[in-house]
Amino acid sequence: MKQINLLPWREHKNKLKIRRLAIVWLTVSGFFLILLLIAKIIIIQQIKHCQLTNDHIYFQIKNISSRIKELKKLKDEEKELRNIVKTNQINHRQIKKIQDLINRLQYLITPDLFVRLIEFYPPYLSLIMHANSEKEYVLFKQILQSKFNYKIRWLILNQFQNLQLDFFAQIIFTKE
Repeated sequence: MKQINLLPWREHKNKLKIRRLAIVWLTVSGFFLILLLIAKIIIIQQIKHCQLTNDHIYFQIKNISSRIKELKKLKDEEKELRNIVKTNQINHRQIKKIQDLINRLQYLITPDLFVRLIEFYPPYLSLIMHANSEKEYVLFKQILQSKFNYKIRWLILNQFQNLQLDFFAQIIFTKE
Protein backbone atom coordinates (compact mmCIF):
# COMPACT_ATOMS: atom_id res chain seq x y z
CA MET A 1 0.00 0.00 0.00
CA LYS A 2 0.93 3.33 -0.75
CA GLN A 3 1.27 5.86 1.96
CA ILE A 4 -0.57 9.07 1.59
CA ASN A 5 1.11 12.12 2.93
CA LEU A 6 -1.56 13.98 4.90
CA LEU A 7 0.78 16.60 6.20
CA PRO A 8 0.17 19.24 3.51
CA TRP A 9 -3.55 18.71 3.78
CA ARG A 10 -3.41 19.20 7.55
CA GLU A 11 -1.28 22.28 7.16
CA HIS A 12 -3.73 23.66 4.64
CA LYS A 13 -6.63 22.80 6.96
CA ASN A 14 -4.83 24.44 9.91
CA LYS A 15 -4.13 27.54 7.79
CA LEU A 16 -7.83 27.71 6.88
CA LYS A 17 -8.81 27.40 10.56
CA ILE A 18 -6.31 30.09 11.51
CA ARG A 19 -7.56 32.30 8.67
CA ARG A 20 -11.19 31.76 9.71
CA LEU A 21 -10.26 32.47 13.32
CA ALA A 22 -8.45 35.66 12.27
CA ILE A 23 -11.40 36.74 10.11
CA VAL A 24 -13.88 36.05 12.91
CA TRP A 25 -11.63 37.76 15.41
CA LEU A 26 -11.18 40.81 13.10
CA THR A 27 -14.91 40.90 12.39
CA VAL A 28 -15.83 40.72 16.07
CA SER A 29 -13.13 43.27 16.94
CA GLY A 30 -14.32 45.57 14.15
CA PHE A 31 -17.91 45.14 15.29
CA PHE A 32 -16.96 45.99 18.89
CA LEU A 33 -14.87 48.97 17.70
CA ILE A 34 -17.82 50.29 15.70
CA LEU A 35 -20.08 49.65 18.69
CA LEU A 36 -17.60 51.48 20.95
CA LEU A 37 -17.47 54.46 18.56
CA ILE A 38 -21.27 54.59 18.36
CA ALA A 39 -21.49 54.46 22.18
CA LYS A 40 -18.90 57.25 22.42
CA ILE A 41 -20.86 59.41 19.95
CA ILE A 42 -24.10 58.76 21.83
CA ILE A 43 -22.49 59.60 25.18
CA ILE A 44 -20.96 62.81 23.76
CA GLN A 45 -24.37 63.78 22.34
CA GLN A 46 -26.01 63.08 25.71
CA ILE A 47 -23.40 65.23 27.48
CA LYS A 48 -23.96 68.08 24.99
CA HIS A 49 -27.71 67.73 25.45
CA CYS A 50 -27.31 67.84 29.25
CA GLN A 51 -25.08 70.92 28.98
CA LEU A 52 -27.63 72.66 26.75
CA THR A 53 -30.39 71.71 29.19
CA ASN A 54 -28.35 73.05 32.11
CA ASP A 55 -27.64 76.30 30.23
CA HIS A 56 -31.34 76.65 29.47
CA ILE A 57 -32.24 75.99 33.12
CA TYR A 58 -29.65 78.55 34.32
CA PHE A 59 -31.08 81.09 31.89
CA GLN A 60 -34.60 80.42 33.16
CA ILE A 61 -33.43 80.66 36.79
CA LYS A 62 -31.80 83.99 35.96
CA ASN A 63 -35.05 85.24 34.41
CA ILE A 64 -37.14 83.90 37.26
CA SER A 65 -34.87 85.40 39.93
CA SER A 66 -35.15 88.83 38.30
CA ARG A 67 -38.93 88.40 38.11
CA ILE A 68 -39.01 87.31 41.76
CA LYS A 69 -37.12 90.49 42.68
CA GLU A 70 -39.63 92.51 40.67
CA LEU A 71 -42.51 90.71 42.40
CA LYS A 72 -41.01 91.37 45.83
CA LYS A 73 -40.59 95.02 44.91
CA LEU A 74 -44.18 95.16 43.68
CA LYS A 75 -45.42 93.46 46.88
CA ASP A 76 -43.54 96.01 48.96
CA GLU A 77 -45.05 98.83 46.89
CA GLU A 78 -48.49 97.24 47.24
CA LYS A 79 -48.05 97.01 51.01
CA GLU A 80 -46.95 100.64 51.12
CA LEU A 81 -49.95 101.67 49.01
CA ARG A 82 -52.30 99.68 51.25
CA ASN A 83 -50.88 101.51 54.26
CA ILE A 84 -51.38 104.84 52.48
CA VAL A 85 -54.95 103.90 51.55
CA LYS A 86 -55.64 102.79 55.13
CA THR A 87 -54.20 106.04 56.48
CA ASN A 88 -56.27 108.01 53.98
CA GLN A 89 -59.41 106.14 55.01
CA ILE A 90 -58.72 106.84 58.68
CA ASN A 91 -58.02 110.49 57.90
CA HIS A 92 -61.17 110.63 55.79
CA ARG A 93 -63.22 109.25 58.70
CA GLN A 94 -61.63 111.77 61.04
CA ILE A 95 -62.36 114.61 58.64
CA LYS A 96 -65.97 113.42 58.39
CA LYS A 97 -66.16 113.42 62.20
CA ILE A 98 -64.69 116.91 62.30
CA GLN A 99 -67.11 118.16 59.65
CA ASP A 100 -69.97 116.64 61.60
CA LEU A 101 -68.69 118.23 64.80
CA ILE A 102 -68.27 121.65 63.19
CA ASN A 103 -71.71 121.44 61.57
CA ARG A 104 -73.26 120.61 64.94
CA LEU A 105 -71.08 123.19 66.67
CA GLN A 106 -72.65 126.03 64.73
CA TYR A 107 -76.02 125.12 66.22
CA LEU A 108 -74.57 125.01 69.76
CA ILE A 109 -72.97 128.43 69.59
CA THR A 110 -75.04 131.28 70.98
CA PRO A 111 -74.48 135.03 70.68
CA ASP A 112 -72.73 134.93 74.07
CA LEU A 113 -70.40 132.11 72.98
CA PHE A 114 -68.09 132.26 69.97
CA VAL A 115 -65.07 130.50 68.52
CA ARG A 116 -61.81 132.42 68.32
CA LEU A 117 -59.62 129.72 66.77
CA ILE A 118 -59.98 126.19 65.38
CA GLU A 119 -56.87 124.08 64.83
CA PHE A 120 -56.63 120.51 63.63
CA TYR A 121 -53.60 118.32 64.28
CA PRO A 122 -54.67 114.71 63.82
CA PRO A 123 -56.13 113.21 65.97
CA TYR A 124 -56.83 116.43 67.90
CA LEU A 125 -59.21 119.27 67.13
CA SER A 126 -58.52 122.29 69.30
CA LEU A 127 -61.05 125.06 69.88
CA ILE A 128 -60.25 128.32 71.60
CA MET A 129 -63.55 129.93 72.50
CA HIS A 130 -64.90 132.92 74.36
CA ALA A 131 -67.95 132.91 76.60
CA ASN A 132 -69.60 135.95 78.12
CA SER A 133 -70.44 134.06 81.29
CA GLU A 134 -69.42 130.96 83.16
CA LYS A 135 -72.98 129.72 82.82
CA GLU A 136 -72.60 129.65 79.00
CA TYR A 137 -69.29 127.82 79.37
CA VAL A 138 -70.74 125.15 81.67
CA LEU A 139 -73.82 124.69 79.46
CA PHE A 140 -71.66 124.36 76.33
CA LYS A 141 -69.38 121.88 78.11
CA GLN A 142 -72.33 119.71 79.20
CA ILE A 143 -73.93 119.74 75.75
CA LEU A 144 -70.66 118.93 73.98
CA GLN A 145 -69.90 116.03 76.32
CA SER A 146 -73.41 114.60 76.10
CA LYS A 147 -73.84 114.86 72.30
CA PHE A 148 -70.41 113.64 71.21
CA ASN A 149 -68.75 110.44 72.20
CA TYR A 150 -65.19 111.79 72.08
CA LYS A 151 -62.65 112.41 74.78
CA ILE A 152 -62.51 116.16 75.48
CA ARG A 153 -59.93 118.11 77.48
CA TRP A 154 -61.02 121.42 78.95
CA LEU A 155 -58.89 124.33 80.12
CA ILE A 156 -59.97 127.82 81.16
CA LEU A 157 -57.43 130.29 79.82
CA ASN A 158 -58.64 133.65 81.15
CA GLN A 159 -61.49 134.57 83.42
CA PHE A 160 -62.57 138.15 84.02
CA GLN A 161 -64.58 138.51 87.23
CA ASN A 162 -67.00 135.74 86.35
CA LEU A 163 -68.36 137.82 83.49
CA GLN A 164 -66.23 136.67 80.56
CA LEU A 165 -63.86 133.81 80.07
CA ASP A 166 -61.68 132.31 77.37
CA PHE A 167 -61.42 128.56 77.35
CA PHE A 168 -59.72 125.81 75.44
CA ALA A 169 -61.41 122.57 74.37
CA GLN A 170 -59.35 119.81 72.81
CA ILE A 171 -61.39 117.05 71.21
CA ILE A 172 -59.51 113.78 70.69
CA PHE A 173 -60.62 111.57 67.81
CA THR A 174 -59.44 108.04 68.40
CA LYS A 175 -58.39 105.92 65.44
CA GLU A 176 -60.76 103.14 64.51
